[in-house]
Amino acid sequence: MAIRTIPSLVVGLGGTGKRALTHLKRRIFDTYGVEELPWIRMLSIDTDSAGVNNPPVISQTTGEFINLGNTEMRVIDQSDTPQVISNLSAPENKHILDWYPDPDLKVDFPKAARGSGQVRMFGKIGLYKGDNLHTTYRWLQQAAHDVSDPASWESFPGFDVDQNLQFVYVICSICGGTGSGMFLDVAYMLRKICGVDPSTRRFIGMLVMPEVYEPVVENAHIKRIYANGYAALRELDYLLNSNKRSYKIRGKDHTFVDFSGDVTPFDFTFLFSNKNRRGAVISQRQVSGDKPVAVDDRVAQYMSEAIVTDVLSPLTERSESILSNIFTSIADPETVEDRTFYKSYSAVGVSSVKVPPISHFSKMIESRLCNSAIDFLLRPDPEVTEKALAKQFFADHLSKLEDELTLKNSLSVDPAYGRFLSRPFHEEFRLNRPACVNKLKQWVDAALSESIDVNSPLEGEQHALTCRKNALEVVAAELEKSFKVFADDPERGYVFLYEWLEELMANCKSKLQQVTSVPQVEGDPTRQVKEAIDSLQRVSNDVQLPVLRDTLEVLLERLSEYYDSRGRALRSHRLMVGFYEELSKVFEKQYSKVKGLVDNIKVLDDSMGSEFDQTVADLGDMTQERILIDKNLIGRKEVEKFIDSLLAPLWHKGDWKAVVPTFSNDVKVLIESELSYKLLQIQFDHSQTDQARKEKIESELRAFVKTKLLPRVFTINPETGKWKEPAYTTADGRSLLLDFGAENLLTLMVQHSNPLWFVQTHQIGSASQPVTFLGLNGIKLPEDIVGEVQKHIPNFRTTDIVLSDVEPRVVVKQYDPLYSLASYATIGDYENYYKNTDRKLNPMHTDVKFVPEPNPYLQWLSYKSPDRVTIKVCDRGHDIGGCDDDTQFCPHCSLDGVKTLIVKGKMLCPLCTQIIDKGSRKCPECRGVIDGVEEKSAQRKTIPPGTAIDQKKTLCPGCVTLGKENPEQMVVKQGKESTGKTFCPDCGSIWTNLCPYCSAALEKLTMCTKGSDSCIFESPEILLCCGCNCPVTPDTGRCPRCLKELDECVQCKAAGKEKRMVPKDGKCPERHGEKDKVTAAVGAS
Repeated sequence: MAIRTIPSLVVGLGGTGKRALTHLKRRIFDTYGVEELPWIRMLSIDTDSAGVNNPPVISQTTGEFINLGNTEMRVIDQSDTPQVISNLSAPENKHILDWYPDPDLKVDFPKAARGSGQVRMFGKIGLYKGDNLHTTYRWLQQAAHDVSDPASWESFPGFDVDQNLQFVYVICSICGGTGSGMFLDVAYMLRKICGVDPSTRRFIGMLVMPEVYEPVVENAHIKRIYANGYAALRELDYLLNSNKRSYKIRGKDHTFVDFSGDVTPFDFTFLFSNKNRRGAVISQRQVSGDKPVAVDDRVAQYMSEAIVTDVLSPLTERSESILSNIFTSIADPETVEDRTFYKSYSAVGVSSVKVPPISHFSKMIESRLCNSAIDFLLRPDPEVTEKALAKQFFADHLSKLEDELTLKNSLSVDPAYGRFLSRPFHEEFRLNRPACVNKLKQWVDAALSESIDVNSPLEGEQHALTCRKNALEVVAAELEKSFKVFADDPERGYVFLYEWLEELMANCKSKLQQVTSVPQVEGDPTRQVKEAIDSLQRVSNDVQLPVLRDTLEVLLERLSEYYDSRGRALRSHRLMVGFYEELSKVFEKQYSKVKGLVDNIKVLDDSMGSEFDQTVADLGDMTQERILIDKNLIGRKEVEKFIDSLLAPLWHKGDWKAVVPTFSNDVKVLIESELSYKLLQIQFDHSQTDQARKEKIESELRAFVKTKLLPRVFTINPETGKWKEPAYTTADGRSLLLDFGAENLLTLMVQHSNPLWFVQTHQIGSASQPVTFLGLNGIKLPEDIVGEVQKHIPNFRTTDIVLSDVEPRVVVKQYDPLYSLASYATIGDYENYYKNTDRKLNPMHTDVKFVPEPNPYLQWLSYKSPDRVTIKVCDRGHDIGGCDDDTQFCPHCSLDGVKTLIVKGKMLCPLCTQIIDKGSRKCPECRGVIDGVEEKSAQRKTIPPGTAIDQKKTLCPGCVTLGKENPEQMVVKQGKESTGKTFCPDCGSIWTNLCPYCSAALEKLTMCTKGSDSCIFESPEILLCCGCNCPVTPDTGRCPRCLKELDECVQCKAAGKEKRMVPKDGKCPERHGEKDKVTAAVGAS
């Protein structure tokens, strides 16, 4: 399926724009494997040549640094800007003088500044000076032509490029100098180049607000970035909404743009702050663990991901449709007094998780299969049949052996016995007495021995020895056959083999113990035989043959009598015992081989298991990510079930959700037939060393997994030679991604995709409805998916799900409604900083026509109506009508040593005596809260003496915090007066039931100081969740990050430990609960 994509120009201005483009390039590279696509051009314009990779933007697939190419960047050199400013009357600079807001040159270009020094007019002058306008215009023009050239698309057949539509993005922050200074000029140049028809061209502005940078900006510069932002918004609001708007861009010898009438810089304007619509502040300092990031990195990733889902993903068509609906849903503006508020601004948030390429998991998959194969090879007999089979082995092959090994014949029937009594022996005896006596003695000694000499047995015992030898050979052969049979048996593994051999050894030992022993007798039962042989030796040289013959017959009779009565039984016993001992050695030898194989495989199993565990440990924890933008869905908690799901074709009934999946029967048969006996043969090969056998066993196991098992799961792409990516769907096409992910995956994604701005609708509602859609792989909806999303987004519909089989990714994208800037929660602070900036010494605007106040081109952006006060006399009644405009204090009062401010609309801060705007709630210089200072007497209400009060609930926490001796008692207005503000008459703290900073409902009367990093409550201290280190308070019932219920550890609290909020299913880091259990158990015992 081809991916529908839209030709796009993405222009990034300043450092923020450059970083967003770099993230966009990284996203394209990681997803599609190419550094650039011809129909998408990324263009960076900056006045600072510093690289964006500090810290670097790194590819998630290759680990290499991602940078913009030379053709994607233009760096404007500001080194000669001071000379240009000092020579504005020169012919080549007159086009700059036409708009330059500081014609008196009161502001010098900062010498040590990088880029434009956070001065908007310097950013714009960098674009206008020299030939920069001309070269920049031609550069943008060429890029617009390149993205619209269908000939360059032919080498990318996997994409369906829309030839009738084009998107143009302008990305920058509005609080610096470069982006804020030139974004309107660049937008209108792009309008001129690309066209203004909204049906074929969509112009989108993505603007980053000052709050994002406040954590890293010095206090002295905070006022500047907010004033810059407010000035940029005033100009933008005028050009978006005023029917008097016009825009001209004139170079030194050419007019590039001359728009008048209904041409706006953007069709859609998205604002990005550091606070989402729920009022939660998003930290920019850290994104993942302890890795540092750029201050605007998170916002840059939001913008890049939003662009990808707009123009280069399976969600493109849905996003384009939503933008079209937003464009057509703009409602009539609202009017407040003589001012009109247009709903032209919105915000977008997106979160996405993906499954990395299958090659990312190849080693883990091989290790998992090797471990599973080893588990199968080492399986015991589930029915414990080794004892019965061992007994059956003895019955089949050794049942008659004891009878065959029992000596039954008398010695007198032994052929040697008859030869010694024969005439030939007597003749031989006559000729060679010593040799015959020696031969006779050897035979007698052999017959008297309690054991049979296997090398020279008695002739009558040869049959028993032959049976013994044959039995041992038969046992060895049958063992080999049994190994082959059991190795091919899917029900029995190596553990069964050595357990079976253990039973054979036990049976052999039992048989040995059952061999009947010969009773002991008193004295030496061989004495008479020995006396006879000694007598024969003494008389052999002195007596005649008849006497010798008689002596020989006596010897043989005595020997036969001893052998038949006792010697035969002793020799039979020793023969039987020797056989079972030899048989036991045979079993032990085979047992040691099989046990050695089992030990080697267990070592290999442990090694592969450790390798697998280490790889899992190196994976990130998706639930701990602070930004879910293009993150891996598979973390250390999900990887095992994910790999099990990939290997579902190998499991029994495809049940990958089983606690311990087991191989299917056909895979078991394959392992038995192709691997099991082969490993036994390797282990039994004594021509190799132990180490060589271990290495060969591992090599054989890995080769089996690669050649026999993996091809059953994955197919090879003939073009790349790599595994084809799985579909990650069920057989009927339903996505499995949510089954892989964490249980709270949807919850996290909805939270992370909240648009990064904070609006309030106290006076004017939105012009449209919020829109959320979910992107999933597959062709059918997963069961109950709509209901799950509706738990978080009640108005979510089935039609808000976009299915695609292009890539395994889950995307949640949320568009906020259209609002006016007056609804932006902190626009009053912007206005306050702006009004309290001396715009003659620090010009905020980029055009002289926007500089004077009151300004016919601009209106104030907040709901608060500006005061119209004309000062004729000072507060003490002195006539000041003739004073110069630059005079700040009454000259008559100054003669009396009194400073009386006479500047229109200004006042002295009662806390720091600095000049600020009248009506300011917070001083922009000292940042102190000054609202309510003049109303102390009207609100003063002290505690009657002797009154018993609950101090935690009724005392002013501001007074308590400041250590006041007599803290005020809080009184909050009710009923019709509840919309007003109540202030502590002593310390100036706000008393309210709603937090004026984040608008959250407060459980008790408290105070909150606007402008701090967070709301300041009187009682709860900040603690840490033991499970995820999320900051919480002692009264937090559920952690907002890991969503687990929390309990406070009493022992840790007593010890003053900060990390003491313990999840109910977790353990205290100090193991207090476990210690208590151990103590209780010891006491009970």
